Amino acid sequence: MGARIYLGSTPPTVQERLALRERAVDLIAGLKPVQASIMIGFGLVGTLPIDLAIIAPGLLLTGLLRDQQTFAEEAASTTLTAFAQQQRAMLCAALPGAHAAAIAAIVITPTLAAESEITLDIDDHRARVKILGFDELVGMTMLAVGDARAETPGNWPLDHAFAARLWHDGARFLFPLMPAQFQLRLAHGGIVPLYEGETILGRRRSPRRYEHRITCTDDDLISTDHATLTCLDDETIMLRDMSKNGTRVTRPGEREQQLHNDTTQVTAGTKLNIGSTTLVIEPAEGDD
Repeated sequence: MGARIYLGSTPPTVQERLALRERAVDLIAGLKPVQASIMIGFGLVGTLPIDLAIIAPGLLLTGLLRDQQTFAEEAASTTLTAFAQQQRAMLCAALPGAHAAAIAAIVITPTLAAESEITLDIDDHRARVKILGFDELVGMTMLAVGDARAETPGNWPLDHAFAARLWHDGARFLFPLMPAQFQLRLAHGGIVPLYEGETILGRRRSPRRYEHRITCTDDDLISTDHATLTCLDDETIMLRDMSKNGTRVTRPGEREQQLHNDTTQVTAGTKLNIGSTTLVIEPAEGDD
């Protein structure tokens, strides 16, 4: 069993939720062989919120997540490193047995630029404050695992210790960040939820890293990646065709239109013909 991810609050916008899921996927993939607990977007009642924490054998790290621009705006303030240390102190106080050598990190997303001139002073280094890119978290964790001096266990029951939900159990995501508002009725009568963000329709079976995809088999007229349906914040659905043969679109009460290597807005009740396969967009039924 690999890393487990615990979720505190759910971000308010589609883009923030998609970014959070991508970060989770990256950490899960990189830490697959490690017994680790990861906490994202939570806070202790009455205290400062914690953006990120990684607990693995040999490592306890709390992280402030900042993009490059936000960090540059805040870097002039000396309170940023103090905030990171306060987060660390909160976590160590809440986890009996957490070792005192925990790292307080300022984590730049998605990466710390190679030309960056960001530095910390000697007192910060002595206090085990670090600045690193999000893409460096896996490497730091893997280096720490197996340290003979490790006192921190890798799997804490964090859903009991904090106001957090187990989101990924080491094998799969247990729930979506936001229930699907729409679903796609397939030709054989099956129903697949259309989660927010992009869903790819096509013949390819295996999703790439961040993909939601619906595989359409037994139809040679469908391209490997035929079209995408993107569900946005305001219940808008955008259809993008990227196929060889195009997509036939029939909106409720309208005539069929041919879409080829182009993008258009669609609604619930729209019928899509890709190859010889018919799909229908519908409002979601119940909770997903």
